[in-house]
Amino acid sequence: MTGFAVAGQFAGATLFAQLEKLPDSTIGITTLYRYWIAFGHIVAVKRALVASTAVAALVTSLPLLIVVVFIIRGSRRVELHGSARFATVHEIRKAGLVEGGK
Repeated sequence: MTGFAVAGQFAGATLFAQLEKLPDSTIGITTLYRYWIAFGHIVAVKRALVASTAVAALVTSLPLLIVVVFIIRGSRRVELHGSARFATVHEIRKAGLVEGGK
């Protein structure tokens, strides 16, 4: 989980650096935090920060989203060998496999 948090911060910082045409040397784990504090009040920079923070949050929450999807999709029980069963006497007679009289 920590790896995804770090990867999310780097992904967001990389996107922010590309949007704002910053040098690659500014990319780091704390880039988004530092730029939010320093330039978060400037509208043009704030748009890039919001998009970059959304990417960082998405990458960070990816493992949780995957687990939730598997829990939701895995709640249906799929039978391993189908739903085979023995036929009842009524079903055997109805199919005409034995004589119907008693």
